[in-house]
Amino acid sequence: MKKRIAVISASDNEIEFITYIKGMEKATENKNVDLYVFTCNRFEENSGYINTTGYSIFNLVDYKNFDGIIIITDSIEDKGIILKEYEKILKSGKPAVSINIKLEKLDYIYNNIYDGFYDLVTHMIKVHNITEFVFFMNLKTSFEKDQKYNAFAKALEDNKLDIKNSQIIITTNDFFEMGYTKSKELFANKDALPQAIICSTDSIAYAVLKAAEDSNVEIPEEVKLISYDDLPSSKQIIPSLTTVNSKTMQMGYEAAKRLIKCFEEKTFSPKENKINTTPIIRQSCGCKSKFTLNQKKSSVSFISKTIQSIEFSEHLQNLEDVFLNSSDVFTLLVNLEFFFNKSHSQEGANFSILLKSDCTSILINSEEELEDNYSFGNQLQAITTIRENKKMFKEIIEKEQMIPQCLISDKSDTFLFFPIFNHNYVHGYFVNKNNIDFVSNVKCSYFTRSFGTNIERFRQKNMYKQMSQQFFRLSSKDALSGLLNRIGLEKLAKPYFEENKLNGYNSILYFVDINSMKVINDKFGHLHGDLTVKTIAESISSVIPKNWYGIRYGGDEFLIVGNSKNYKNEDYATLIHENIRKRTEKMQLPYTMSVSIGAYAVPPTSSETFEQAIIKVDEIMYALKQEYHKTH
Repeated sequence: MKKRIAVISASDNEIEFITYIKGMEKATENKNVDLYVFTCNRFEENSGYINTTGYSIFNLVDYKNFDGIIIITDSIEDKGIILKEYEKILKSGKPAVSINIKLEKLDYIYNNIYDGFYDLVTHMIKVHNITEFVFFMNLKTSFEKDQKYNAFAKALEDNKLDIKNSQIIITTNDFFEMGYTKSKELFANKDALPQAIICSTDSIAYAVLKAAEDSNVEIPEEVKLISYDDLPSSKQIIPSLTTVNSKTMQMGYEAAKRLIKCFEEKTFSPKENKINTTPIIRQSCGCKSKFTLNQKKSSVSFISKTIQSIEFSEHLQNLEDVFLNSSDVFTLLVNLEFFFNKSHSQEGANFSILLKSDCTSILINSEEELEDNYSFGNQLQAITTIRENKKMFKEIIEKEQMIPQCLISDKSDTFLFFPIFNHNYVHGYFVNKNNIDFVSNVKCSYFTRSFGTNIERFRQKNMYKQMSQQFFRLSSKDALSGLLNRIGLEKLAKPYFEENKLNGYNSILYFVDINSMKVINDKFGHLHGDLTVKTIAESISSVIPKNWYGIRYGGDEFLIVGNSKNYKNEDYATLIHENIRKRTEKMQLPYTMSVSIGAYAVPPTSSETFEQAIIKVDEIMYALKQEYHKTH
């Protein structure tokens, strides 16, 4: 039976995250071990609020159902989340590895940031005679920050340089934007350029290079540049970056390898494993000057990525259109299945979108805002599943199962789980198989966030539609009689009359007028008048077919519009008279409640308009009313 390793991580630094996982995949290849990778991104709402609902993906995990656990601890910025998952891991009793932050009773693997960074700063001092630096230092985690700063300070001290002569610039999460802005300020005064800039990440270094290009500052001729990470693109840009290889892939490999060894030996004793980082000397510090073939190819790679980005944006737009153009929940679910069956090059050949079992009721929920909910419930609906590029049947799965059975194979696979949510409401999750690169350029984050936003937009659209329908129902009904009013006559009865002609049905009209209504109002008061209107309206409603319309045409006048579809020449005038008689017999009224009713049929071939038909049936009723007054 295959073993399963749960990997817990945030993927804000998507390149680092992918490298970790690829190292783990290398270790688990052909080892009969699956990786279940649970990850998310933090993001900033339009209000500026940092949304951490994505961490809810960890609520999907029951560590007791896994054989081992890897937590990339330093990628998770929320210490409360780290503590919560740590307690769950300890409670499970399963072997676990923590990367870069030491947690008691867990294996600890960390990279020796200090030595690699120290060696690179020392290289700049001894080889390039740098005595003053500008240090762009990010606040990602105290683990990295402290090691890099301490290595920098120690290298200066060992070479008898005063750290006060160097400038420390703290960057926030907006690495590129802040790095670019601060660099532009540094490069504004060409007579006071810094000797060298140290960046705590390659991402910040890219911002410095862009600022230098825009400011006509030559690197490394005028300002030398070093950084940390050794991202894949750092050797392809011009100039290539002198940086430190953080050995991220090796750390992922060692973490998975450590658990596999536990599986094989059936024993676990927590250990520490330090991975040494290595300085990579390239062009930006001034040591190498020749462009490599890879650098010349980098522009082609950039064009390719730009095309991919455009295709992905179009894919998201088309997905949004599916939600926008679906009129109801059933149509939406069918359209989504059709859409992903036809277009899924971005998501990969094997994936599933799972929403909570109550997703249908949520989609038609008319609340203005959904209450906060971070749970996945006990069951989930796989609304779309693609296996080997083919659509699979929809199914309901238990939360513990997590993945549709059809996606599980005999090989060692990697499953990526990403949450689908909007604001503080979790709708479900996206899972793909063996396509970890979908995280690249935060594609997975954009995809799932877009999906969650589209769900909310559809729900809001449905809510407004319900509100509109309710408003129409209220505005088209007469408050006293409960029948349609003049608005209902125009919006419902008139189109119904025209449809009868198109469908080949006779239109049946009755015009009902209350006899002696003025006498009732004047002699017995308007309360009795209102009672009379309600009684007549109820008699009409209880007699006519459900697909016919009853309308309060005026104060004491009513119009009935029907068709001959299921009409067998019933005498509805007599039925209404009889219904009124039965109702009023029990009421013991001091007056007689009665009506005059005219009837008229309009064949589908007639050119007579709705308005003309009403005038005709009114005339018929009036003639009968005159006969009534002769005898009463």
